[in-house]
Amino acid sequence: MKLRLYQNPHNSCLKLPRLISSVIVVLLVSVAMLSSMRTVSSQSISYVQPLLDSGFDIRVHQTLTVEIPELPLSTRTVILEVLNNWNQAQEWFIASYYPKDTDRIYHLVANSSSNSDSQIAIVYVPNTGQSWGGQTQNFGGTSTGYTQRSLIEIRNDQLYNPFGLRFLLVHELGHALGLGHNNQLSFDLMYPKQAVAPYPSTLNLYAVYLLASGKAGGSATLPETIPYIIWDPQKVPLPEFPSELVLLVSVFSAFFGRSSKRVHRLD
Repeated sequence: MKLRLYQNPHNSCLKLPRLISSVIVVLLVSVAMLSSMRTVSSQSISYVQPLLDSGFDIRVHQTLTVEIPELPLSTRTVILEVLNNWNQAQEWFIASYYPKDTDRIYHLVANSSSNSDSQIAIVYVPNTGQSWGGQTQNFGGTSTGYTQRSLIEIRNDQLYNPFGLRFLLVHELGHALGLGHNNQLSFDLMYPKQAVAPYPSTLNLYAVYLLASGKAGGSATLPETIPYIIWDPQKVPLPEFPSELVLLVSVFSAFFGRSSKRVHRLD
């Protein structure tokens, strides 16, 4: 008994007009499905990030020096990790969605010495019953159109809570870069009432990209081509392929795979 592979005679005799008509039907079905998907997409939620009146001029301050006070090693480690996370997240975002704009990334570099030339300074203040754990003030925007220096104040009791400090500092650094509070998205980094996200989202990163491109004030709306994702260094998300492309590939693969089906015959 031999196992022989041969082409299904019915498929091999498929006439050209029949093949053309089948392809046309597949195309028409695909177009109809794509139109339906676009209609649903147009009704989906819009992700909007408010912007502050100014950001750093990336032509002058592509590298932003961050002044860090003398702190315990565990606290300092958290601060350095947060700075590095902002750097990595920006690099991932640009590489994924704007690969030609590698010059639109702010590089946050720590400086442990007191230096008046630092663009961002982190200081801790006594707990006098403030309702906030941290706050940020940006200076220079009104007169020059760009932020010249940013001061991040952290309430001193927050410095010894590594978990809370991470959430707090990544939020305040967002302010330093030019992001405003987002009152609409309770799960986002820039939500003002409670710290909920330890890492930037694609919405935050897109807004920072616009600030680095010279935009200030108003808001940034995440394009439909960029999915809302919270970046995570432990599981870096991959850019999504357009659903329309995935659908077309699936439809054509199913059709042509079926038309060229081979069968096994025992004789």
